[in-house]
Amino acid sequence: MGSNGSSNNRILVVGDDEMMSKMLRVALANEGFEVIHAQSGEEGYESAMRVSPRAIIADVLLPGMDGFALCRRLRQSPNMRSIPILMLTSRGDMGDKITSFQAGADDCMTKPFQAEEIVYRLKGMMARAPVPALASAAPQKRGRVIATFGSKGGVGKTMIATNFAVALRRRSGKQVMLMDADFAFGDANVHLNLPAGSGVLDLVQLVDELSPQTADKVLSVHSSGVRALLCPAHPEDAELITSEHVQKLLSYLTAQSDYLVVDCGANYDDRTLTILE
Repeated sequence: MGSNGSSNNRILVVGDDEMMSKMLRVALANEGFEVIHAQSGEEGYESAMRVSPRAIIADVLLPGMDGFALCRRLRQSPNMRSIPILMLTSRGDMGDKITSFQAGADDCMTKPFQAEEIVYRLKGMMARAPVPALASAAPQKRGRVIATFGSKGGVGKTMIATNFAVALRRRSGKQVMLMDADFAFGDANVHLNLPAGSGVLDLVQLVDELSPQTADKVLSVHSSGVRALLCPAHPEDAELITSEHVQKLLSYLTAQSDYLVVDCGANYDDRTLTILE
């Protein structure tokens, strides 16, 4: 059984899909979490206020108050503003995802999903959540990480990532970055109509001394205002990028943006797991 690293191991799952709730209960229990289940938005809100869960998973479609309204209402409470919220939607378009982020959610996944991925995403959100004991310290700005992942190529994940980044930038007006983390076979530049370049390799070489001036020289800028960190032009150069590099790049890019959209490679290597965690 995994360790979650906190005395508060309660995860609140809000949804009326019994099969989904059972799958999440089993997957999260295997990682040492206690799952609390609520079937409606109103019940979910009451449970959240009563038990102060470590994280919340909520379906968009709920009886009564929907997931968006639940998220907005939770974020109005000071005690709920830093608790990670992961939304689930059965619709494949970007509308629900953008509305989720605007409501205050930290992530949004499309159903059906793999239990392994949702556990990784949940752990990643909790790892980035502020520590209550340090609440008095000045918070450092961190953008939200939104990752697209597919276990095989050709499923359209890069198109989703690029279109989502552009739509998020245009609708929110906030700072949006895109990182093409399919280091060997990425083609985000094609979808964004940007020229290929060394991109991430230039930042990797300076990963311990990154600065806005350095990044501006490497990041490609789309007409929408999205700034993109592109993959290497040559597939063999992908091996020069390590999981440690990826971790440092994520830390830097999230400090420089409101949203960081990451298009992952179609595998579960250490670099992809670093992003999903």
